[in-house]
Amino acid sequence: MQRVIQTFCFVIAIVLATACVAPATPATSAPPADSASTDATTNATTGDTAGAPDHNLTEGCIEHFDESIDYFPEKVELTYTDGFAVDYHNSYKVITIPTPWPGAE
Repeated sequence: MQRVIQTFCFVIAIVLATACVAPATPATSAPPADSASTDATTNATTGDTAGAPDHNLTEGCIEHFDESIDYFPEKVELTYTDGFAVDYHNSYKVITIPTPWPGAE
């Protein structure tokens, strides 16, 4: 029971810590309407791709998806827990809880 309480407290601490992140700054101006199609054409013809983001995306959507880009540059490093694990893949992450409740298989 104590392990469940510790895991629950840790998860709550992680949720609260991520809620304290400063919001992303909004763009100051929108690009011209035809620039998106020009960029897409340029990328398609030259093979250039947009670079990987500097920070994890917390709002909005990926504009031009590229499966080879790591969209999670800021990764959590677990050092004091074995109650769950986080595995990162380029465009998604998997959180695994091996024993979600006592006696779970």
